[in-house]
Amino acid sequence: MDKRGIGDDFAVVLGVSLVLLGAVLTLTQVLGIRVIQLGWPLLILGPGVAITAAAFASPPGRGLGYLAVPGAVVVVAGVVLEVQAFTGDWQSWSYAWALVAPGGVGLGLLLAGIHERSRWARVAGGVLLAAAAVLFILAEWFFVRVAEVGGPGLGWGFGLVLPALVITFGLLMIARGIIHGR
Repeated sequence: MDKRGIGDDFAVVLGVSLVLLGAVLTLTQVLGIRVIQLGWPLLILGPGVAITAAAFASPPGRGLGYLAVPGAVVVVAGVVLEVQAFTGDWQSWSYAWALVAPGGVGLGLLLAGIHERSRWARVAGGVLLAAAAVLFILAEWFFVRVAEVGGPGLGWGFGLVLPALVITFGLLMIARGIIHGR
């Protein structure tokens, strides 16, 4: 029988988060990255990660896993803002909104469905993620290529989107492995 408690899971998540934050802070010092100009979105990303971690630290079946929905929305907003701070492409909000909602909502439902073992939430999350991808691509096409108000678009930024998707799928696989390992 597993003797780990909720506090143990939260401690692990918090510990991993602190190690990652420390690594990022170290890299900013070593590489001379402008922390304030590029790091302020972490003030948004951090609470989103904490809310999502709380969702996964809760015992399955009690519904607290659905905290992953607002957590994921805040995390996705923080990631979008970080990419925009790094690239300076603030015009991308004309199409990046689709990643936050419905994308963040879909990601949150998918994560909650995995944690709460809810097929409905997983399916709804997948549908919303697919809708977000379609809306993102269509809005990027319209605002960048037709209306010419969306900045450089996916031409340059896609180099950052693909790694973000790979990281997201990697995190989903980690979450799946943790959930199924219990």
